[in-house]
Amino acid sequence: MRKGIVIATVILLILAILWREENAWRSFAWSSLWQQAGHVKLILVLAGTGLIYAGFVLRAYRWKLLLRPMRQTSVRRILGPTLVGFTALALLGRPGELVRPYLLARRERLSVASQLGLWMVERFFDITAFATLFFVSVLASPDIRRLPYFGDVRRAFLIVMASAVVLAGIVTLLYRFRARLVPLAERLMDAVLRRFRKHPTGAVQSFVGALKTMNGIGEVIEVAGVSIVMWGVIACAYWSVIRSFPSLSRMTFPYVVLLMAFSMVGSLVQLPGAGGAQLITIAVLLKVFGVPGELAVACGVLLWVATYMAPVPAGLLLLNRYGLSLRKVSRDSQKQRESSVGGSAEDYLACTEPGAAGARDSRTGF
Repeated sequence: MRKGIVIATVILLILAILWREENAWRSFAWSSLWQQAGHVKLILVLAGTGLIYAGFVLRAYRWKLLLRPMRQTSVRRILGPTLVGFTALALLGRPGELVRPYLLARRERLSVASQLGLWMVERFFDITAFATLFFVSVLASPDIRRLPYFGDVRRAFLIVMASAVVLAGIVTLLYRFRARLVPLAERLMDAVLRRFRKHPTGAVQSFVGALKTMNGIGEVIEVAGVSIVMWGVIACAYWSVIRSFPSLSRMTFPYVVLLMAFSMVGSLVQLPGAGGAQLITIAVLLKVFGVPGELAVACGVLLWVATYMAPVPAGLLLLNRYGLSLRKVSRDSQKQRESSVGGSAEDYLACTEPGAAGARDSRTGF
């Protein structure tokens, strides 16, 4: 119920932003839209999609680093489930997020709980890496300060950076003093969830269990470095697609990072297919960067196809190759998550031993 209220609120906010641009939409010309699409430089679009796939390779390499204390594996083995997972996210929305850790658990014969823990650690590195990229971009571009609503952008920027610092501090404390703090965190989580009449999810145990497998500060720095490079590559992909429109050649790299930051707010509404991120992208191009309505729509749609939907062809081919159904895999992953709740961090480590998730399905390859 509460999740539905949050989603409905975000949708209304997005629609309100678009409604405020009614003058732009009133003069919208479809002929101009097709004209803008006809001027697109295809080579830059293909380069952007190629960079998105390079980002998936880096993401698979990062997961390999996180998985190293549990299992020695290869990027090639991780890349397939990664592409299928992001295909599920694109086509099914938020329920598809659990497909990737579920398939990786099956492929590597580990527990689903262990891979959910790595997935949460990965989210932490994503937040801090993008916050770092955002920070450098804002400092490197004085022009951003002259954009409309820069005051709002600055406040959002400070909130993001403060959140990243606080989150990093919490994770550091959990890692350094885990023997004393993990039981306390588990009790607090249990109390909070029971207050809302929910059962403990085992999220703290899985997250801290994943942290416990990391071998010191060197590995943390290595994973952080890969994360920053990965987000830089993704930003370059967006930049390449945006600059495929000759009229948007003025969009600098820091501007693109700023646009990505706004679109991440819209990604809170992760609906199947197109969602809030695409609407936010179009609205920001209109309101902040002063892009005409036809060009904003064309750019928003092309970004959605060339970046967000990029893994779908490869993911569907892999699903067909392994004889899997996307919806069935999504349902199975949800069931596995529900059966993985509870337990302690020590249980987490015990269930990362070979065979914890059962034998791999020889027919499907996962």
